[in-house]
Amino acid sequence: MKLYSRIFIKLKQEAKKNKKIKKLYEKLFQSPVINYFNRSNGKRVLIAYSTYHFKTKKYTYHSNYQESIAIAEVFDQLGFIVDIVNNDEFTSLNLNNYDCVFGEGLPLYQASQIQEINTIYYGTGSYPWHCTFNSILRLKNFHDKYGGVYTSSGRLQDQRWSIAATLSDSVICIGNNNTKNTFINNGCCIVKNIRPTFHRRNDDLELLNSKNISKSKRNILWFGSYGLIHKGLDLAIEAIRNKPDWTLHVCGKLSEEQNIIDQIKLPENVVLHGFVDILGDKFKNLISDCLFVTLPSVSEGLATAVITCMGNGGLIPIITKNCGIDFSPFTIEADVDSILDMINKIEKIDDSELRELSIESYKFTINGFSIINFKENMKNILVEYLK
Repeated sequence: MKLYSRIFIKLKQEAKKNKKIKKLYEKLFQSPVINYFNRSNGKRVLIAYSTYHFKTKKYTYHSNYQESIAIAEVFDQLGFIVDIVNNDEFTSLNLNNYDCVFGEGLPLYQASQIQEINTIYYGTGSYPWHCTFNSILRLKNFHDKYGGVYTSSGRLQDQRWSIAATLSDSVICIGNNNTKNTFINNGCCIVKNIRPTFHRRNDDLELLNSKNISKSKRNILWFGSYGLIHKGLDLAIEAIRNKPDWTLHVCGKLSEEQNIIDQIKLPENVVLHGFVDILGDKFKNLISDCLFVTLPSVSEGLATAVITCMGNGGLIPIITKNCGIDFSPFTIEADVDSILDMINKIEKIDDSELRELSIESYKFTINGFSIINFKENMKNILVEYLK
């Protein structure tokens, strides 16, 4: 990893703990980005998402970085001056100067109160209240079993994000029709969904073809980010506790939610790997060793962590419908019994059929989740919305 990337990440982590460092971090990396492409176009758009995405170089830890740049490039092509602010705080910029405000969060909430502005809500997850409500139910479930209330391991969103989504002129949401319906069912009238992207390794096809099905078919990878309870890590662990001949490999920023791990008391067949670089050897080895990827999440837009594993070696998803992925041969509910039942069914499937499912998983992902497709689809939707 480049030195500047390490500095950015370290500052971002420390900023959450120290007010002085947080203030410095915000000044350096979270101030508004004005006229990103240095144009003199006649129209102006404000993108409310993350200025950090526009102040770092190539970043492979999440696909939303390259998607943010692609969105800005589309607006540039459509003749807009592009400004960017963060979605988690009110902006002091004069919103009356904008023809369009695009994105999510508090600036969209501000803009939705000005009728003259075309507001386009960009949902990277499901409808905010849908996400929050389901996360609360999971927090209760964890509380009832283990004790404690761990809100930082959920995905709880400010209610004003929901208001912004419903009041916006239109919505673009990442996900499938299931994701789209979470917006429609909460009062959003004009909604189109779009597929995200993922970072693809150069040796993805080699990883697919060299996979040893008989050795990997009892290994599952849980690959996720923060919000361990929301994303069902505890459920996956409890299910595997009952299957001692299976192994669950866990990747994510686990140290930031160590209290959750401590509460669960891991069985011997759960292996923690912490944060893993998808372009590194450790990820390569995990993709080779595992045949399945699981995410018993209660709410996603579209789980890019899952498609990253599908498109880099053909891992077969064992996921909930809330993950927003249409290729789901082994759909589960977000509960332990459902995961166990599915594992028992999988054990009866022969290796040749599992091989075919792995190939299908790979093809589904590489054919539908490229940055080229994302940018083209985004442009087509924006042209329609901006008429």
